[in-house]
Amino acid sequence: MSRIPLKHSVPDSSFARYSRLFFGFLSGDVVSYLISLVTFSLIARTVGPKGYGYLALGTSVTLWLELVVVFGLDLVGSSWVAAHPERSLYILKRALSFRLVVGALLSAGLGISAMLLVADPVFRDVLWARCTIILAAALNIGYLFVGLGSSLPFVIGSILRRFLFLLLLWATLRRDSPLAFVPLENGLVMLAVNAGLIYWAIRFVPRAVPQAETGFLLRIRAIITQGIPVMLSNAAIKGYYNLGVLLLGVWATTADVGTYAAATRILQVSLFVLVALLRTFGPRLAAISAGGDKARFDQAFTRYKRLYWSIGLLGAMGVFVCARPVTALLLDRDFGETGRALQILSLSFLVIAMHSPYTATFPFVGAGKYYLGAHLSGFLINGLSNLVLIPRYGYIGASIAATAGGVAIWGYAYLAFHRWYSRFSWTPVTLEVACE
Repeated sequence: MSRIPLKHSVPDSSFARYSRLFFGFLSGDVVSYLISLVTFSLIARTVGPKGYGYLALGTSVTLWLELVVVFGLDLVGSSWVAAHPERSLYILKRALSFRLVVGALLSAGLGISAMLLVADPVFRDVLWARCTIILAAALNIGYLFVGLGSSLPFVIGSILRRFLFLLLLWATLRRDSPLAFVPLENGLVMLAVNAGLIYWAIRFVPRAVPQAETGFLLRIRAIITQGIPVMLSNAAIKGYYNLGVLLLGVWATTADVGTYAAATRILQVSLFVLVALLRTFGPRLAAISAGGDKARFDQAFTRYKRLYWSIGLLGAMGVFVCARPVTALLLDRDFGETGRALQILSLSFLVIAMHSPYTATFPFVGAGKYYLGAHLSGFLINGLSNLVLIPRYGYIGASIAATAGGVAIWGYAYLAFHRWYSRFSWTPVTLEVACE
C-alpha cells in the first residue's frame, strides 16, 4: 500500500467563477427538467394511471440494480477528479471498466429472472426493456465533468438525451406501441448519448487539462471501499419514494401506485436547483478540505447552507401553491388526487433543503460513513411509517412517510456533521490507495 498525497491547490473560488458554474448547471437542469415534464405528461396521459403504475413498478424494481452499477461514483468519482484533474482520464477508465463488468452481469441476471419469475407479460416486458437502462448507467460519466467544473458537456448530454427520448416516444405512442417501448427507447438513447460523451472526454479533456502518466493510483479495492457507503446511501435515498411505490403495489391498486408515483416524479423534478448547488459546491468543498484550509471551508459551507435553506423555503411554498394547477396542466382527470399528494410532499422539499448542506458534504470530504448513517436512518423511519400509514391512508400515508424519513435524515446529519467537523484534522491530508 502507498499513501499518495492529494493535490492541495484549491480552485479559483471567486464569486464570478462559481456563479457561472452554478448557472451553467442550473440552466441545463431547467431545460432538461422542462423536457422531462413534457415527456412525463405525454406518457401519463397516453398510458393512464394503470400503465404508469406498471412503469413505476418496473423502475422501483430495477432502480436498485442501477444503483449497484453506479456504485456511488457519481459523488466519489467527482471528488477524485476534483483533487486530481491531471489523472481524470485514468480515473475514468478505471471506473468505467469496473462499471461495465457489473452492469453486464446485472443486466443478464435481470433478463433471466424476469423470464423465469414474472408471470404478468406486460410487467415482464417492461423489466426486459429496462436492461438497456442498466447498461447505460454503466456508461454515465457525468462525475468527470462535475469534478472538472465543466458544465457544458454535462448540460449538452443531459438535454440531448431527454430531447431524443421525447422525439422517439412521441412517434412510438402515436402508433399504440407496447408499453415496454417506453423504457426500451429511453435505454437506447442513454446508451448512445453516454457513448458519445465518453468519446468526447477521451479526445478533448487532455487538451483542456494536461494528463499525467503517474501520480494518483486507483485499484478496484479503493473503488469498492469508498463507493459502497455512497451506493448504499443512494439506495436509501431512492427508497424514500420507491419503497412507498412497492408497498402501495401490495396494499393498494395499480392506479394508486400511479397517482403517488406521479406526485413524487413532479417533486423530484422541482429539486433541480438543489441538484445544481450540489454539483457546483461539492467538488469545491472536496478540494478545500483536502488542502486543510479551515477558514475557507467555513466560509464556503456557510454560503452553501444559506443558499440551500433559502431556496428550500421558497421552493416548498411554490410546490404547495402550484401543486394542483401543475398536476391539472400535466395530467388528465384520472390523476385527480395527485395534486393532493404533491401538496403533502411540498414539506419534503423544505426538509431535503435543510439536510442537504450536511448530507451532500459528507461524500466529498471522505465522511462516507456519516452519509450512509443519515440515509439509513431516514430509510428506516420512512419504511416504518409506510408500514403503519399505507394500509389505512394509501398514497396519502406514503406521502407523509416520505417527509418523516427526511426529518430523520436532517436530525442525524446535523449531529454527525458537527461530530465530523470537531474531529477532522485541518491539515493537508493523504489518500490511501493501492499501488499498481
